[in-house]
Amino acid sequence: MMRKIFTISIVLLIAQCLGGYCQAYWIWTPDTGKFINPKYAVKETPQKQFDWAMGFFNEGDYKKAAGEFEKLIKNYPLSKLASESQYYMGLCYENIAEYYRAYTNYQLVIDRYPYTERVDEIIEREYQIANLFYTGQKAKILGMSILPAKSKAIEIFAQVVENAPYGEYADIAQFKLGQCYMDTQDYINAALAFKKIIESYPKSQLIDDAKYQIAICAANSSTGPEYNEEDTDKAIKEFKDFVKRYPDSHMEKEARHFISTLEDQKAQKSFDIAQFYEKQGNLESAVIYYEEILSKYPDSELAARALERLQVIRKQNEE
Repeated sequence: MMRKIFTISIVLLIAQCLGGYCQAYWIWTPDTGKFINPKYAVKETPQKQFDWAMGFFNEGDYKKAAGEFEKLIKNYPLSKLASESQYYMGLCYENIAEYYRAYTNYQLVIDRYPYTERVDEIIEREYQIANLFYTGQKAKILGMSILPAKSKAIEIFAQVVENAPYGEYADIAQFKLGQCYMDTQDYINAALAFKKIIESYPKSQLIDDAKYQIAICAANSSTGPEYNEEDTDKAIKEFKDFVKRYPDSHMEKEARHFISTLEDQKAQKSFDIAQFYEKQGNLESAVIYYEEILSKYPDSELAARALERLQVIRKQNEE
């Protein structure tokens, strides 16, 4: 009797705080020989704990459900229900718009339980989350807009490809990965990402798009702060190769426009050099560059002006 009173006294003493009673309280459990806070207690079997967590999930209390699923994983890591609980944790966080946290929990299912039957479903959900970070979420959630986050999109698209290199979402995730790099102006990694589609997925419907994007990467690299003739030549070559290989592509017309634009850019560079030599009185060198415009870029806007300057110089030489 004295032991029972003593135990009750300890329980009340722990619960009491500063003249009131704390909301959290502890109870004595003879099985463990310890005081346990019921808030953090786990059910006596994995199935009961899983059912308990599912009750909160079905009621839409996803935060509470996630906590209960986590208890099962921590206390019954070898249970068959551990992988399912990990999956439902991902669902919980996805339902409350904590998308990156949802992704990390989904990925833990694949990393910890590679034989789960949820692999295909998880990869699809990861792809959708990556796409969400890529495009951004227009709808407001809890008063806050989810904006595009390319770094997270890059991480998740890459993981989707790694999880199933030849799965349903592999080539499209690889393509979106390239687009993310392009949006961040990382044209080297973008080109490598698109090149992987051509090499790894030769039957993909995205082959011609990937080839075109490689040319775009080369074009963007050539139009940076500093003119790079080598990059421009590479871009022109890529576009011409694309037009030759995919003449019926819906992007063929745009590719020809890029070729024209880049050749105009090269013609402009030659024209500027010719003008410099002409002003310096080095007419022989000026003629070389004006003639280069006529021979290499006869359809450029500067061809007519180059011809005009050549006629002027030749007339001066005759005089």
